[in-house]
Amino acid sequence: MKRKCTLKNSIHLFTMTFALLFFLSMMTGCGQSDSEKTEITVLHGWGSTEADHVAMREIYLDFEKDNPDIDVNLVSMPSSEDVIHKVQEMLTVGELPDVIFTGALGEDSIYDFMVDKGYAVNLQPYLEQDPTFAKDIAPATRKRWMTEDGRIYTVSDVLLLAGYWYNTDIFQKAGIENPPSTWDELLEDCKKIQTFSDQNGDSISAMEMDENHIMYLTDALLSSLDPRQLKALQRGEADLNDDAFQESENYIKQISAYSDNQTDFSYRDTLETFNAGKTAIYINGLWADTMINENIQVKYASFPSSDGAGISCESSCLGYILGNTNNQKTIDASVRFLKYMLSDQVQERILNETGQIPSNPNLDIVSMTSSDRLLQAFPSVEQAGQKIEIPVNIWKEDQKRSYLEDVRSILENNALK
Repeated sequence: MKRKCTLKNSIHLFTMTFALLFFLSMMTGCGQSDSEKTEITVLHGWGSTEADHVAMREIYLDFEKDNPDIDVNLVSMPSSEDVIHKVQEMLTVGELPDVIFTGALGEDSIYDFMVDKGYAVNLQPYLEQDPTFAKDIAPATRKRWMTEDGRIYTVSDVLLLAGYWYNTDIFQKAGIENPPSTWDELLEDCKKIQTFSDQNGDSISAMEMDENHIMYLTDALLSSLDPRQLKALQRGEADLNDDAFQESENYIKQISAYSDNQTDFSYRDTLETFNAGKTAIYINGLWADTMINENIQVKYASFPSSDGAGISCESSCLGYILGNTNNQKTIDASVRFLKYMLSDQVQERILNETGQIPSNPNLDIVSMTSSDRLLQAFPSVEQAGQKIEIPVNIWKEDQKRSYLEDVRSILENNALK
């Protein structure tokens, strides 16, 4: 009887002990998920169904795997313009996302306002505290976005490298052996493409003269004619009646005679005509590689120049802005998110899964990519004799609108003749 009671007590003690341990483990787990986790809201424009958008959202969410104490709340918008409008709405009611990504747009509309009002986190102290983080920042980012007093409020995870894609099959059939190195050669090549199209009835144009093409061509032309005008544009002080602008407009007018002039086209519309083999030239960044039809043969080239050495764009765009929420836990978590986006592993994913060029200066891009197109395109941009910023980093919105109105008027009048 005594032995039986002892066995019963032992079983009871074991059961109670197991239950207590289970309860404590559950409490510990709950504590980590409820009280110790920090949630950050990431507002971004990678919200469409396109492959690169899907890839970027997956990269964002994978941050949680390496940082289990942080939850990422993705607020996905279909475009950068939608992000800007959303941020503006939130600011009017006193709300701030923890992380904002505008996809290069918004310097005039939200970035300047947030910096002026103290709504953006100055990242410089975090760079000073972490040498690895500091080394991962592209020199182009510091050059473009560091203020005169040494503050920096935005960091990009990619560089925007730009020239143009061209259909090698169309070039060859039109009798063009190499991409043009001077502006006169570009005009002559456009004429050759038009002649080939007329002779074969293929309805092929040199390019779409949309807003994107107009701005890139103008900046490259200005760099050839008068580089001072590019600096004046960045300050918002350019005189659009200057001879350099008039010459640029006149050249674009000449090119437009061999182009399809759709000034209201988006880059997606223009890409569609290029993918269909209806245009020979598509001006956009290297990142467009993943969106170009795999069944057409394309190569990349820098813009022409006066001296034949070429002009390309190499820019650090407006990147991630951290909201100064006055909550140090969410700010610290957001800084960790930036470090994650600039890490070697994530930068390689950005390159291979989205086609964008990583900004981390410690990486060897050529050795990281398996894309034959990028292997050809990257050196062509890097080896250009002149490097300029992309249009969005140069033009103030009011001057851009005014200039485009002038060019549209010229193109419309040209079409009526």
